[in-house]
Amino acid sequence: MTTEEIATPTTRRRRARSSAATTPGTERARRPRPSGGDLVAQLTGMVDKLIAENRELKRAIAKAEKAQGPGGGLGQAAKALSGLQRRVSQALAGGGRGRGRRGGAAPKSTTAAAPRPRRKVTDPEVLEKRRAALAKARAARAAKRAATQ
Repeated sequence: MTTEEIATPTTRRRRARSSAATTPGTERARRPRPSGGDLVAQLTGMVDKLIAENRELKRAIAKAEKAQGPGGGLGQAAKALSGLQRRVSQALAGGGRGRGRRGGAAPKSTTAAAPRPRRKVTDPEVLEKRRAALAKARAARAAKRAATQ
């Protein structure tokens, strides 16, 4: 290598795309997007497969539990399977609610108890710390107001 080659870094330039530069063999064909009905049919098929697989797994667990006898140790597997089944059935029946509360508060039931009020803080040390922090914040706010005027 010469000193000129070492001194100048090599950079690659992107070729500009033009319709004349591409040949019919090099163009990528776009796949047509499936319509809504096709997507629903595809998803329905997938869900049906999952339901059938779920049934088979439940049968296999039931057979294994019977073969192992009482106190077998498949309790964890059965619990996990029932949790999966509950989530699948909720997803199929529910209105598309995911995990958590993204869309707003969950609907409240009429039998739910009212939230308990917070207990009053009576510890003298904590009260003194709170008072000191409040006084410090008030002083800082007053200083900020004085600086802007």
